[in-house]
Order: sequence, then C-alpha cells, then structure tokens
Amino acid sequence: MQPAGPECILVGFAKELDWRPLCFVSPMPRNKICCTCGVVSILTAHLPCTHLMCQFCYGRCVDKFDIICPLDGQLCLGNDVDWKDAEVEDMLRRRVKCWNEKYGCKNQTPASTICGHIREYCQFHSVSCFKCSASVLRKDICEHLQSECPAWVPSLASQCGQASSTDEVAIFPTSTWAFERQRHEIAAFLKRLPVEWESRGKRLVKIYHSVNDVKETLSKEIITLKESLKKDLTEREVNAQTRALFESLKELPEIVRRAEETFATSRSQILDCSEQIKEHFVSTKTQGEDIATALDTLSETLKNEVVDVRQPNSEMIAQTTDDTQTSRTEGKQRCRKTTELTRELVSLAKQVKSCVMFLENVEAFREAALKNGCTEYLHDKVYLRGYFISPGIKFMKQGDSVVLHALFQLHKGDLDDAVPWPLFYNIRLSVLHPMTDQRCEIVVRPVQSQHVERPAESSNPIAWYADTALELQNL
Repeated sequence: MQPAGPECILVGFAKELDWRPLCFVSPMPRNKICCTCGVVSILTAHLPCTHLMCQFCYGRCVDKFDIICPLDGQLCLGNDVDWKDAEVEDMLRRRVKCWNEKYGCKNQTPASTICGHIREYCQFHSVSCFKCSASVLRKDICEHLQSECPAWVPSLASQCGQASSTDEVAIFPTSTWAFERQRHEIAAFLKRLPVEWESRGKRLVKIYHSVNDVKETLSKEIITLKESLKKDLTEREVNAQTRALFESLKELPEIVRRAEETFATSRSQILDCSEQIKEHFVSTKTQGEDIATALDTLSETLKNEVVDVRQPNSEMIAQTTDDTQTSRTEGKQRCRKTTELTRELVSLAKQVKSCVMFLENVEAFREAALKNGCTEYLHDKVYLRGYFISPGIKFMKQGDSVVLHALFQLHKGDLDDAVPWPLFYNIRLSVLHPMTDQRCEIVVRPVQSQHVERPAESSNPIAWYADTALELQNL
C-alpha cells in the first residue's frame, strides 16, 4: 500500500484539482487511497483481501468478471467486490496548504478554494530571473535585479568616478551581450528539457504498456496452443479407447444372449419347482385328510368290537396306534419339507434385485416424445425381490429436450403371499453409456397408492414419478 502521507493526488472530485498534488494538513486515511497507484479516486473498489483499488487500476486487473489482486495474487469474485463513492463535500472541506508553501506562503484553506487563493490572493508566486536564472518571488524581482542579482554590474563611472577608455567601453558591451545571449539560450534549453523529458516519459510509458500488451497476447496464445495440444492428445487417446471399446462391444450381444438364456432357464426352473411344490403340498394335504378319516373310521370300529374281544384286540389297538403315530410323523415331515422348499424358493426369488435392460434406437424414442409429448418403454415381466414386476422408462418432453423417468408395473405373482405389501423398496434407474462408461442414476421412493398395493387383478396400473429425472442430452 502507498504511504498515506500529507501530499495526495485527487481524481474526479473537481476538474481544477485533478492530477494536481495537494498537501493536506491532516494525513489522508488509508481507506481512501488506491493501494496500487496511490491516487485518491471518487469511486473505489474494496476487495475481499482488504486491499482498495481505484476504478482505473481495477479495470487493468479485471479478467472477464473476476479480478486477481496485484498485491497478493488472490482471486476475488466480482460479486464480492464492494464499490463505494467518496464523499465529495467532505473531501473538498479538508484543509490543504498553499502550493507556494516552499516560497513562504503559510496560508491553509479548504481544498475547494485553493485555486481561488492561488489566482487572486497568494503573494508568493515564484519567477525565474532572466539574468541569473534564480528563482525569485514575483513581488521581489525588481529589488533583486537592482541589488542582489550577481549578473547586474553598475557602470564603472559610477563606481570610481573615472572615465573608461574607448576600447574598454567598446569591448564590455559586446562581451556582455554575448554572455546574455548564451544565458538566454541555456535558460530556454533548460525550460524545454522538462517538457521533452515528460514527452519521452509518456512515450516510454506507452512503450511499456505496449510491451505488456504483447506479453499478455503471447501468454494467451501460448495457453491456447497448450490447450489445443492437450485437446489433440486427448482426442487421440479417446479414439484409441473408443476403438478398444468397440472391439469389446462386439462380444457384448453374445454375452447378453447367454445371460438371457440362463435367466430364462432359471425362471422356467423356478416356475416348475413352484408348480411341483404346489402339487406336492396339495397331495400331502389330501393324504393327511384321508389318514385322519381312516383313523376316525378305525376308532369307531374298535369301539364296537372292544366289548367282545377286548383282550385279543389290545395288541391290535396298540399296533394301530403305532401305525397312526408313524403316519402322522411322516405327514409332519412332508409338510416340513414342503415348507422348507417354499422358503428356499422365496429366498431365491428375493435375491434377484436388479434387471438389465438394453434399449436400442433411443433416437426413435426421443423423436416420439418430442412429437407426442411422451412415450414409454416397458420391459418383460421379471421377479425382483419376490415381486412380479415389469420395469421400464418413460420419455417425457420438457421444453426442447427430453427427460427420463423411472417406470414400473406390478403383476400377480406366485410369491405374493411371501412378500410385504404395499411395495416399499426404492426404485433405482441407472443409465450406463456404452461409449464413455459414464453412469447416471436416480432413486425413486414409492408413495402410498393403488400402484404399489397387492394386485387384485392380473396387473396394477403403470406407475411413474415426476419428482426426479435424467436429461437425455446429458447421457
């Protein structure tokens, strides 16, 4: 930060004071001085890093909308910069010293009246003596020329009262005139010198700014060249990876076909096993009922015959009781095995948690959605966590683009008695791009409705949720 000394340069407060150094009686507060150029500007930017910049310096450092502080290199967002206007009247009321203070003027006046004081009242203006080039107060120039100027030489006659010779009188004016001419030439050259230096300084500043502009241009071109080289290298790597991916995708249809065949076989086996278990369970139940009926009949018969043949039939009754116990034990074992098989079937069905869908000709679905407002894709029926369900995707038009929503439909299944109702599991839709392996997904939490209740008929209405979606153009 520039030192907050008594002398400052104001810009924007008054035209007659712009760019003229002012020596303030009281030091200028640091929160009004630009940290880079030291100028007191009417409009200042307060950066988050606590530095302060005038509008001109801010414009030299801004990059698009943000700014990099030239003092500490900190990146400051444009929205975080606090712009403040200085109080013009307060600044112009501050007392300043006269510009001719070094020549003896002790006047102190508000900054707004310093120009009027200089023009009309100040008696300490300095001029240059045309003989000796000394700085002399304008009010004292006459006395200076008459008494103190070293170039002033009185006549010899007045000094000694004697007449000079004719040669001395002739030579002295000629020499004096030559010296005076040289002195005037030197004084004129010295007067031109600051102007020439100022002009050269301005040209040097322009050259410096031009060099900086060239450096910035070269830096930007180098950065652009680096980015283009990186882009070329990245495109080459992407092309190589794409070719490798295409090679691996050639085998994907065969793998998918095998997986579908395996899944279809497993599903068929599960359904067959379910039918066998049902038949076995019904058969076992029928056999148990027949055994119970036979036992009841046998008991009635034994009651009728026990009076006459009590002792001979005691052993027969014991044997019949053993047979009955054995039959009941076998029935219980069969029921237990049936229950275990049913539990294993339900557990196997519940372990299936996901279904892979290969959606081809996505462009046709997108065009249909843009034309009709929406379209749907419904997959084949599968068992997921024991629920007989058809997963799918809903393509919905949204402005000029298309978004994807998760979609499903519940059907009557063989395992409806073994799963909880209503459906409460989250529905997750994951999309895997075949070229870039980019994965996007959304998760839907089913809400209480007829769509997630146990199907009373063959199928429930199709359910989809508009809360979450995937944008097709991002996939």
